[in-house]
Amino acid sequence: MKKLLLVATIFFLSMGLFARTRKWANFAGFGYRVPSSMIIKAKDYGYEKQFSYQNGLNLCYTGVHPSKFAVRATFDVNYTQSDKKNVKGENISGINLTFLLCPGYAPIYTDNIFIGFFATVGIDYDFFTYETSSSTTVTYREIYNAVHVGGNATMIFTPGKRVSFYGSLCIGCNLPGSFKTEAEVNSTVTRNSDDTESVFKFSPTLGICWKF
Repeated sequence: MKKLLLVATIFFLSMGLFARTRKWANFAGFGYRVPSSMIIKAKDYGYEKQFSYQNGLNLCYTGVHPSKFAVRATFDVNYTQSDKKNVKGENISGINLTFLLCPGYAPIYTDNIFIGFFATVGIDYDFFTYETSSSTTVTYREIYNAVHVGGNATMIFTPGKRVSFYGSLCIGCNLPGSFKTEAEVNSTVTRNSDDTESVFKFSPTLGICWKF
């Protein structure tokens, strides 16, 4: 995570230096992550887990230079479900966080229309917590994290001067990551960690942003 934050800092500082000679157009806003699912598989034990209905808030920034060089950064905070059941027989729910940095190019860039294509790199993180209750209550925490790489296509429509509407689609791959399980009983925690295989992932979003 520290390395990714360092890369992000260098990335945006470089962007700022490049922007000194000519003015950038900037779009910042929020949107809705359309529900999607993914299945992760453990390398060692042959099991698989489905994370479904990932949807929630998408925060985004897009910048474009008159040269048509473009950058994009997104942060998703999503609700998600696991196919694992709780004591009531319900799918356990959790949170998905996804942070992506995206350098790219905008072949179409006018006052009203922006269409850009980006490479993406970032982190995908899923967290679930639930309890089982018999004679002793056991609290479980499940954590999945992986580096994501892929591509993104974004379209922004600006009918006036400031308010814009955007649609975006990320398609890529979560590289081999890790799936960790913690079980806590009477303040005693046991931990288990499995390596996971690569998994395909797509993330469509729709939203509104402000041009400045």
